[in-house]
Formats: sequence, structure tokens, C-alpha cells
Amino acid sequence: MVSSILQAQDLELSDQNGDDNIKILAFGDSITDGVGDEEGIGYPDRLEQLIGILVDNEGDPGEELLNGGLERLSKIVQNSNADYVIIMEGANDAIHQISGPSYDRGLQKAINLIQAIGKTPILMTLPPGSEDHAGTVPITNGYSSVIQDLGSINSLTVVDLNLAWLTTCNNLFRCQLYNLPEGLHPNSTGYTVMAQTIAAKLFNIDIFSVDGATQLESAFGLTPGSVIVKPIPVI
Repeated sequence: MVSSILQAQDLELSDQNGDDNIKILAFGDSITDGVGDEEGIGYPDRLEQLIGILVDNEGDPGEELLNGGLERLSKIVQNSNADYVIIMEGANDAIHQISGPSYDRGLQKAINLIQAIGKTPILMTLPPGSEDHAGTVPITNGYSSVIQDLGSINSLTVVDLNLAWLTTCNNLFRCQLYNLPEGLHPNSTGYTVMAQTIAAKLFNIDIFSVDGATQLESAFGLTPGSVIVKPIPVI
């Protein structure tokens, strides 16, 4: 495992609690838990394998940020020795049509809570649902805008999974990154896309640039062509 300080160009992951290790806590719902992954791994384990840093999976299927999520987050982070907390919740809030302003206030509370305990939050936008869950897309897109805004306001790292889905899905309404026709939980390919997108962001690689995939493969010694995330089309 990586210890001490791991540096990218302008993002430094550091041992913030003095235990000689860098550790990430992944907090969220069933998507963090890994539901739908045919290999039974999920994105936290895939990320850990990719970057060589401990990633603790604290996903709770069915959880909503504003209905149980904040309370559980408080307990989890207080009892964790992680330095960073990746937070991704909102899929279930969207299903229950929680408003954007309410989600905004809830996510800011989560950020405040994590920072108050001396850990650094990392935010992730939400992938747009497909097929059976395509109806939640307007809501999750609104949440993703909130996430980007709060990232800017709080000077936090934001991993843009929404954009990864937009560039990589062959068809957003039948996206190959999901278990279909359910269209909510990623399959193994989708979870790999999540891990690759997060790793690129943590190491300051623009995965959406023309040579982003090549840079990521070079940085981690991956087989050429193994990065799934596609760049933003050049017009």
C-alpha cells in the first residue's frame, strides 16, 4: 500500500492523521456497495486495486442522503481512520423526488460534518439513469449541478461521473454501463468506468481529453486500450 505522501501535479493525497497510511472511505448507497457488479467487486475495490491505496467500502443499499444517510455518515466518519471520504448519494433521493434545494442543503451538511472531523470530502456527480430509471434523469442532473456548485464553493475535488456516462454510453437510454433494463446499478463495465474516472481525477489526469486514456494507462501500467472511458468528442 502507498504510505506517506502521494502526489499528482496539483493534488496531494496525504496521511492526514499520522498513521503512516493514506486511506479513502467510500460512502454511499447500493452503487457504492457494488450491487449489480457481476464480479461482486464494486468501484471501491476496483479503485483500490488500480491505485494501490486502501478504499473502505461503506455503501448501504437503499439509503437516501436525506433519510438516514446523514445520520449514518456521522457515525461512520467518526469511527474511521480514513483521510478522505468519497461521498456519492442521491439515486434514491431522486427516486423519491427530493427537491434540488433540499439535496443542496443536505450535501452541504455532509461536507461540513466530514470536514469538522478533520477529513477531506471528495464529491462525485451522479450518472444519468437508463431504461427503467430514465425518468429520474432530470432530477439527478439537477443534483449533479448542485454537486459541481458545492465543489466549487467549498474548493473540493469533484469526480464527474455524469460526464463519464455522457461520453462513454453508446446510447444514454440503453447504456451498456448498466444492468438493463433496470438502468440504475452499473454492471462490471460501469464500475470499472467509475474506478478509472476517480483514479484519473485523483492523479490530475484529464480522462476526457483526447489522450486521457493513454495517460491513465501509462500512469498505472495498464494494458493499452484497457481504459473504457471515452473522451469528449472533438467537433
